[in-house]
Amino acid sequence: MQSRRFVSQISWTVKVTALVAGALALMSCQTPSVNKDEATRSIATFTVANSINATSVGCKSMVDTYCSHLYSPEASGNLIIEREKPIQILQGETPNQLSHVFLKYSQAKIRNRSRLPADFHERLDQYGYFDKLADFIHRSPIPKMSLTERLFSERLESELNSLWQVALDQTVVARMSHKYHGYYQIPDTAMPIEYDIERKRMRRTLISNISKAVWREDANWKKVERGFEDLKESFYSLFDRLDITPELKKAWTEKIATVELVLPGSIPEIADDECSKTTNNAFYYKYLNLITVCAGDFNSEDIILTLAHEMSHALDVERGMYSFLMNSPLGRQLTHLRREICEDPSRGNPLNCEDWKGFKEWLPNSQKEIADYKADLPEFNRCLKKLQGSRPMSEVDSRRISQTIASNRVSNLAEANVFLRLVKDNVPMRNGKMQANPSFLNPCGYYLWSKNNEPIDDELFTLVFFTAEYQCAAGDQGERLKTAIETAKSMSAQVIQMVIDREGEFSDRWELISEGFASPPAERFADVIGSYAMAEYLKKYSLEGDRRAKYLASSSWLCREPSLETKFPKESLIEQQFNQEVHSVLEERKLQMLSEPVREILQCNKDFTVNECSLPFRK
Repeated sequence: MQSRRFVSQISWTVKVTALVAGALALMSCQTPSVNKDEATRSIATFTVANSINATSVGCKSMVDTYCSHLYSPEASGNLIIEREKPIQILQGETPNQLSHVFLKYSQAKIRNRSRLPADFHERLDQYGYFDKLADFIHRSPIPKMSLTERLFSERLESELNSLWQVALDQTVVARMSHKYHGYYQIPDTAMPIEYDIERKRMRRTLISNISKAVWREDANWKKVERGFEDLKESFYSLFDRLDITPELKKAWTEKIATVELVLPGSIPEIADDECSKTTNNAFYYKYLNLITVCAGDFNSEDIILTLAHEMSHALDVERGMYSFLMNSPLGRQLTHLRREICEDPSRGNPLNCEDWKGFKEWLPNSQKEIADYKADLPEFNRCLKKLQGSRPMSEVDSRRISQTIASNRVSNLAEANVFLRLVKDNVPMRNGKMQANPSFLNPCGYYLWSKNNEPIDDELFTLVFFTAEYQCAAGDQGERLKTAIETAKSMSAQVIQMVIDREGEFSDRWELISEGFASPPAERFADVIGSYAMAEYLKKYSLEGDRRAKYLASSSWLCREPSLETKFPKESLIEQQFNQEVHSVLEERKLQMLSEPVREILQCNKDFTVNECSLPFRK
């Protein structure tokens, strides 16, 4: 009933332009084409009236009505929200049944083909890739296809996917062969692990360069960059208004100032082929303090609320604890040790075994140097935990869990022969021939990318401990190997326990969550703080209708397509009470983001019940 009452106060219309009718001739060697503007011609229109009576509009009803319209049969995920500056939401398909994000991606590839890496571009041209892609995106609507046309379209789609991957593979093989003489003559079955790792690194670099070529100058990406800078100012304004200590305000200001936005796929360390294509998502990398918004996201909706959420992760307990531990005496010692182990072997400098012995003796006492860690705003974070009533974890519990994690880790490494491989200067290829081991006594060599930012309880430090002990232990090779593995396992358990004790009830480790010791608040934290920043951002709009339009457009990702969950919402919420995923279900997140500051700026009423966790504002 509320949504119907709300509809009477919102002027919304659907304007669907009929598709151009007419017979299309079938050509024997070319897919049929249609008018090039037809793919984006048929889009529904949603209008938020400025004259809404603020005292009678429910916040949830407003969002629900928008979501219902977004996925109505007339709109099917595509909307133009009409304001002075219209906002386009393209989460559905084009009239010829391509996703809008795929169309945007394809158009960007064609438009920026000359910017692609030259060797990759040359291979695509050899296969006529871009002409075929242009034909495919202008195909006939599927309901108008004959069987012959449909089969041709299916074949062309498969061929395009194959040609892109073949060009990637061939470019990598050619580059590897240029760097390593005779690489192309090594069969896959005989490929050394070290070459395989380098091949993956080279592939990531190529993907990174492709992503930058396709999206760097894209208009939609430029909107993301502008929104990111605007939101930083919104966060600073928010911190001025929050009733928090000057120390916390300063710390949060520095964290927001230093968080970086990167183009999807543009950093080889986190190059994600899918994120730079059509994936609708965004990520914050807490070990790098980076944010990226995937191409499927910035090409399909307004991204301000998404950005506000991801930026808020720079302030959460997980990033806070990581930074504290990395800057602690233990973190600095481990970083120094890792550098010695991973970098010095290439210069022929042996590890100083007296220093190693001193570190081993110091490690058990290092816990006292990180004992003063305290999470920011513990009561607020406690309120945000999805699973309340976590039981206290004793020292016996944390020791047991840490030893189990360390044991499983060492078991997996041993199963993969990583320890033995590390200590051999020559290793067999899969055809039985021996080759020099480029990662001899260098555990970092077995990781795709390492920027010296691994958390102190990372698997890499287990291998660092192992390598150091192996170099300094007494006895024959077998005795040294056994001693080194046992030492690495014991030291890893000690470090893991120190970290687990710091994480406590806010840990996101499955081992702690499953036993009822912890429930991570970070995702709900980012939802709430992100909504506060969003409210600050919306102050730039003087008209109430513009604020509402911007918020609704930014919350499009919270709208569900027609499904069992939308058809039976109450029963779905009951079912999701048993879901231990760190993200809340969309319906819960929709309510959490309608925080008090958001309700105030939108001038809508709280027409829902939720466990609302909030921070105080200055009077």
